[in-house]
Amino acid sequence: NWGNIYVADTYNHRIQKFTSDGAYLNMWGSEGTNPGQFKDPYGIAVDRFGGVYVSETYNHRVQKFNSDGVLETQWGEKGTKEIIYPHGIAVDQAGNVYVTSFYIHQVQKFNTNGEYLTHWGNMNTSLYCPGDNTLDNWGNIYVADTYNHRIQKFSSYGSYLTQWGSYGSDNGQFHLPHSIDVDK
Repeated sequence: NWGNIYVADTYNHRIQKFTSDGAYLNMWGSEGTNPGQFKDPYGIAVDRFGGVYVSETYNHRVQKFNSDGVLETQWGEKGTKEIIYPHGIAVDQAGNVYVTSFYIHQVQKFNTNGEYLTHWGNMNTSLYCPGDNTLDNWGNIYVADTYNHRIQKFSSYGSYLTQWGSYGSDNGQFHLPHSIDVDK
């Protein structure tokens, strides 16, 4: 089961699963608002147990599936403080889920069951339309701070650690960075 590739097929409103060689394995979801359906699934992350987390931008929620596409839980809805226009998603070793909310300029942290833990950032102080986030082996969070044209690094509790980049096309500069990942 490990080594499979999961794709958030955004405008087809589904998730597709492949082997690492590209062989098709499975698909789930369709357009809609019911559990197991999607409206623009954007971010996708897999936890260490094979749970697949999907952030849906226009359903304003996160859905968690097992590796075969069976829905286990979901949380969030438009108009709540929890999730508004989620984009990026990452899961740490403890099962905490980090969601970047593009239009409210925040990183939000939930436990594996979707219970809200904390958030940080807003357009006035630190983040401006963050697109994606990822974690390193020590639990630090790296955020593609899209409209600030930079990368920011935070602790797992949201403490600012460092940043780099600025607007431009020279080495070390960015123009709307949207996705990010970390290698081992």
